[in-house]
Amino acid sequence: MRLKILCFPIFICVGSLIAQTDFATLGKTVNLRINYNGTLGINVDDLSPQSSVTNNDNNHFLRQAGLYIVAQDQNGLYHSAVQRLSSVGSFDFWGGPIDTLTGQTDNSDSWKNVWTVTQDQIKEHRNNLRNPDYQIPTSIAEWPANGNGGFATYLAPFIDANNDGIYDATLGDYPAIKGTKSAYCVFNDKAEEHRASFGLELGIEVQFMAYVLENNDAVYLEYFIINRGINDYPKINIGFFLDGECGNPNDNYAGTLELFPQSVFIYNGDDFDDDHFGNKLPFVSATFLNENLTKSIAFDNTNNVNGTPTTADEFIQLGLGNWKNGQLLQQGGDGVIPTQPANYIFAQSPENGMNWQEIPANSSPGKRTIIGINEHNDFKAKDHIKLDLALNFGTLTSDDNHIQKIASMAKESALDYRLVTSDKEMKKDESFNVYPNPVTTSFFTLTSLHKFDLQIINNQGVMVYKENNLEKGTTRCNINLATGVYYLKLNTQYDLYTKKICVIR
Repeated sequence: MRLKILCFPIFICVGSLIAQTDFATLGKTVNLRINYNGTLGINVDDLSPQSSVTNNDNNHFLRQAGLYIVAQDQNGLYHSAVQRLSSVGSFDFWGGPIDTLTGQTDNSDSWKNVWTVTQDQIKEHRNNLRNPDYQIPTSIAEWPANGNGGFATYLAPFIDANNDGIYDATLGDYPAIKGTKSAYCVFNDKAEEHRASFGLELGIEVQFMAYVLENNDAVYLEYFIINRGINDYPKINIGFFLDGECGNPNDNYAGTLELFPQSVFIYNGDDFDDDHFGNKLPFVSATFLNENLTKSIAFDNTNNVNGTPTTADEFIQLGLGNWKNGQLLQQGGDGVIPTQPANYIFAQSPENGMNWQEIPANSSPGKRTIIGINEHNDFKAKDHIKLDLALNFGTLTSDDNHIQKIASMAKESALDYRLVTSDKEMKKDESFNVYPNPVTTSFFTLTSLHKFDLQIINNQGVMVYKENNLEKGTTRCNINLATGVYYLKLNTQYDLYTKKICVIR
């Protein structure tokens, strides 16, 4: 019998020595709960939503969110692992890694943890390690970097100060996190019988890091999904679902951004969010960053063909991008009435004029869950798949163009992700050029084939200059930048571009 873990709202502060807990909170404008088994935005002990606006526990954006994985093995059998909870304890994922030799899991309470670390903590650790009065924060001292026995030698990423391959914070080692604050946990789908999707286990281990950046309010999600089982999977769909709360959960719509930035989202479906956000209409979106969004499907809380799954076969069909009875998604209307097959539910993209919304389909707003899916082939035993996402939270007014605002926030998150994950140019495109580079004078010129918004970001990720609605052609930028490395970020109606420049004085 699984012991119930009691949760208490303990917040880990910079320099805190408080022991790790089975959840963490992350976010700037929104306090997003992250559970030890990877389930997001829900209290796993009572299923209450916990993704609230700062200082307002009544206004939540999410009920829950997380992975939604369906795979077909070499024998044609389907397997599923889903983080969507319908009742207390209805898990498909549990804390801890999988033994690489025996295939067994570690069910000890030591893995019912979320390790939370900030860059300020790391800086203090590096600067004060030899100070006799310095106490190493628990999150750094107990960072789960190395596995024991048959578990993977390296789990949570770390900086190995003495290159001995063993994590020891007392010798100067420290966590290698992303962003200004990060939360880390390890979980698997093997420890117990699947009680969420009712499906066969996959035998996967997930090393998960969530983090926030300096310049935006998104919560970034990094999933490192490892096949620790004995099966090869010729087909696997790595999905991510949003179960929307958006204040009053009974008046929502769902949608998909088909083109860049490829996203799924849920938003308030009327002009007033009763008893919660009022006339500030909430939305939440999940943007695929390193992999393509190849399909999406949404369902409501009815028993209809486009309603909530209740059996293993129904969970599998939705994870394949079909309706729960196996019927293919259809273009237009509610997506059920036969027209022609479609890949994306309620696809909306300003760039190509796609505007399939629920409102013209005469759908009544209500509870909505949407799944964004990335299809993979040939996921063999011991292989891994990395999936990066950005969660955005925001509000609209009744006069806003919801697609443009949701897409704009997603674009910002996607660009900032690319800036911190690579020092390469996002686009090598002749439509955008800068001269000279390196910059040795007080000005440089930009040439663009399209109208654009410009941001200049320094090497610490801080925006030092911004100007909107610049005309296409050649623009002279008279900006007195100090010596250093900068990123020029151009946002056009067609795409986002960056170039790295060096300023030498």
